[in-house]
Amino acid sequence: MLEKTPKKIILDTDLCGDCDDVGALAILLNLDRLKYANILAITYCLGNPWGSDFIQHTLDWFGRNDIPYGKLMDYSYVNFRVHDERYIKPYFDQFPRKEQYPAPYDAIRLLRRTLAANGGVKDITLCAIGPVHNIFLLFTSGPDDISDKTGAQLMQENISEIVLMFGNFADLDKGECNAGYDKPGGQYILKNCPIPITFAGFEVGEHLFTGAPSEYQLPGHPVRESYRIREEGKFVRNSWDPVTVYYAVMGLSGLWRYSDPCTVSLKEGAALDIQKGGHHRYLIQAAEDEQIVRILDELIV
Repeated sequence: MLEKTPKKIILDTDLCGDCDDVGALAILLNLDRLKYANILAITYCLGNPWGSDFIQHTLDWFGRNDIPYGKLMDYSYVNFRVHDERYIKPYFDQFPRKEQYPAPYDAIRLLRRTLAANGGVKDITLCAIGPVHNIFLLFTSGPDDISDKTGAQLMQENISEIVLMFGNFADLDKGECNAGYDKPGGQYILKNCPIPITFAGFEVGEHLFTGAPSEYQLPGHPVRESYRIREEGKFVRNSWDPVTVYYAVMGLSGLWRYSDPCTVSLKEGAALDIQKGGHHRYLIQAAEDEQIVRILDELIV
């Protein structure tokens, strides 16, 4: 990996249903440790209390509970994807929490505070590996005690790129879960947000299986146990979110190339419509599977 100035990153995740969110978080924390990333904040776009605790537990395990963390506080919208039984609750059943974690910030207020503190320098990458509800709420937020600027203004002044695990660009008629779970919010962002958006589509991570090194970690390691429980002892999972996070920090790195500039919108069933020209683009794989898997696995624990 080439030496570079640490990239300012905000991560928004829906960690709870699939363990690749845990692998992606570990990759980001390790890229921060190696000075490739500077994690400004982590936010959670669901109301699942087990997922919220697991994020805080993972930060603590990696020695990074200094990173500001916030979660969505209005649960009325989030009535989907509880998935306690997948791996998070079973994890805590096997490795009980020794103490309560600090109360997280309100995600939208944390995002506004983080952007306002950046002072109008357009150098932050916002990476979302779940439904885009937090991004929608941030973009449509109004002035408050944190800043007299709207969320749209704060984003335009401080965010250089939005990176989304979103959509299926190999099969435009096939929906994808992140695009579908908040379709109104996603459509609004795609139509109204002027910030360049790079998509890591479903197809980019579908056939890349990462996580194997987690098998050899200590019992209780968040990546090891989440992959073991979720995948019933296989220790590997598709790499939708790890690919997205790695690109958000390291760019193309010879592993992918960009599509032509385009404009993406949502159709029925969260399928995609793509028109030529615009400020959107999506990733296309440019390296062998084995090379990408090796690079991701070096960072996943």
